[in-house]
Amino acid sequence: MKKKILIFLLVLWIAFIFYNSLQPGHISGANSGRFAYYAGKMLSALKIKFDYNVLAIVIRKLAHIFEFFVLSILFYLILQDYFIFSIQTLFTFIFSVTIAMIDETIQLFVEGRSGSIVDVGIDTIGIVLGIGICCLGSVIFKKRRNKYE
Repeated sequence: MKKKILIFLLVLWIAFIFYNSLQPGHISGANSGRFAYYAGKMLSALKIKFDYNVLAIVIRKLAHIFEFFVLSILFYLILQDYFIFSIQTLFTFIFSVTIAMIDETIQLFVEGRSGSIVDVGIDTIGIVLGIGICCLGSVIFKKRRNKYE
C-alpha cells in the first residue's frame, strides 16, 4: 500500500512540475513575483538589503531545486525495496535528470518561456541533495536497526 501511495505522489509531483512548465512566461513570472514580493518583505523587516530582480531570480532557481529535490526523494523511496543501494541511486539520478530534461524541453514550446541546460544543472543540484538525504537516512536507519538486533 505504501508503494502505491508513493507512486501516486510521484505521478502527481511530475504532473505538478510539467504544469508549472506549461505556464506562459507572464503567468510564471507573476507567480514567482508573488513569492519574491513576500520574501522581500521579510528581508526588509529583517533590515537586509537586497536587489529585487536578483531576489526574483534566486526564488525561481530555488523553486527548481525544491521541485527536483522532492522528485528524487519520491523516486528513491519507490525503488528502495527493489534494488541494491548503488543501482537504486543510479536509477533515481537518471530518472530525475530525464524528467528535468523533458521539463526544459516542454518550455521550448511555451509562449514566453525558454528551455535551458543551466536549469537542468540547477535541477540536478536538487536531485543530488535529495539522493544525498536519502542515502544519509538509509545509513542512519541501518545503523539503528543493526544496533537493536
